[in-house]
Amino acid sequence: IIANSLKFHLNPTRDRGRTILSSQVRFMSSEGSSEGGTSGCVPCSGLTSSNILSSEQIQKEIKDTLWKFEEQNGIACICLSYTAKNFQAAMDSLNAVGVIAEREAHHPDLHLSNYREVEIVLWTHKLGGVTNNDIQLAKMLDSEIKILYSPKWLKENPLASESSISEEKK
Repeated sequence: IIANSLKFHLNPTRDRGRTILSSQVRFMSSEGSSEGGTSGCVPCSGLTSSNILSSEQIQKEIKDTLWKFEEQNGIACICLSYTAKNFQAAMDSLNAVGVIAEREAHHPDLHLSNYREVEIVLWTHKLGGVTNNDIQLAKMLDSEIKILYSPKWLKENPLASESSISEEKK
């Protein structure tokens, strides 16, 4: 999924004399959940507190990625923060995350501030900690989504070059 290649088709319809615009999002590619050798999320109903990963396990799994281990409000989570080139690129990336999250039935917390600052927070809400589902979803997001980052941010975060798209690829 190329986050800055979402196609919005406005379909005007008439409702009692008013024109209503509805948007339909289409992605340039649709990949399966096994992309990049990752397995899908396990239904939360089958998880117990024994599935919560230790901070050492989490650190090992996210090593050499842009994901960071944090505690937010006393809950262990993994976070990805980046600056998109503009508001549209930020929204496109969040929409792409939403498609994958729905497909996997595992939903991150998504934050957009200052019109292009994005934060994705993963943790298994039912258990109050990070499980393999969160790690797998992070890997899927990394392998399946391409983002149009701020050039300055990209220069400061060279690890992001693998998930970056340039203006020419839009």
